Amino acid sequence: MDLLFPILLCLLLALAWWPWCCCVKCMHCIDGKFPQQIQVTIAGLTDPGDCPGCVALNDIYVLDWTTDTVAGGYCGNDYAGYRPAICLWVYEFPAGSPCGATWLTVQLSESGGNLVLYVLLTNADDRGQQFRYAFGSGDDIDCLAINVVAPPFYALFCMSFCQSTGATATIVAL
Repeated sequence: MDLLFPILLCLLLALAWWPWCCCVKCMHCIDGKFPQQIQVTIAGLTDPGDCPGCVALNDIYVLDWTTDTVAGGYCGNDYAGYRPAICLWVYEFPAGSPCGATWLTVQLSESGGNLVLYVLLTNADDRGQQFRYAFGSGDDIDCLAINVVAPPFYALFCMSFCQSTGATATIVAL
């Protein structure tokens, strides 16, 4: 009964087209359990893009779970342009980071009936490097056991600033 009001409120807001409604915490995680932190290892970014500092972004990052679904800028909060995040983890880069990097986000979302993890590295110009891993079904997953390698994913609305051919993002629940 305690969850009924937030769920109904979320549905009501969704019907009114509230695009980033994320009222139910990680609803596709088995038993509603999800990690407070996710580790992302970016590897294989190269410099032939718009920024000569891309190689420095290949590193290991720890992201914190958040309810702030606006974190990460336009490209960071909703990779598909209209699908709400089910779960969102973020890392905010310090000022002066290579290529103007501002946010690294991991989003668990639904796409085409599948659960999908999106990783996005954005910069101050709201351009980004994207990676995507599809679980292959819409069934709930064990979010506490996430350990996958996501290849690059390209979307028209979020332009790249690094060369990501052959790059990967390894996503591990902590």
